[in-house]
Amino acid sequence: MFYECISLSIEGDNREEMPPFVFDVYDFDDNVLVDTQDFMARCVIPVEESSHIIVSKEAGNDNGKPPEPKWHKCYFKQGGAPCGEILVSFVIADDYDYNFKT
Repeated sequence: MFYECISLSIEGDNREEMPPFVFDVYDFDDNVLVDTQDFMARCVIPVEESSHIIVSKEAGNDNGKPPEPKWHKCYFKQGGAPCGEILVSFVIADDYDYNFKT
């Protein structure tokens, strides 16, 4: 388990035009001879299904708290059975520095 804040730039003015968030999950084998990463699962989260808030300077709604995270199913292959879950939340912010509080 880990907690990570990632900042990404996405162009577009409304959520309907935003692409889904895609997470690829890998394990890492620390071997003496070979370090390998094995694909474990993928999670595709459409913006409208995510736990998110939209903040902007103009609205003045930046309290620094991300929304409560939501569980999303991960799949090894498209159309396959779920093989795990990922817990995530998002802050969609205008083009300025968001003050993340943990």
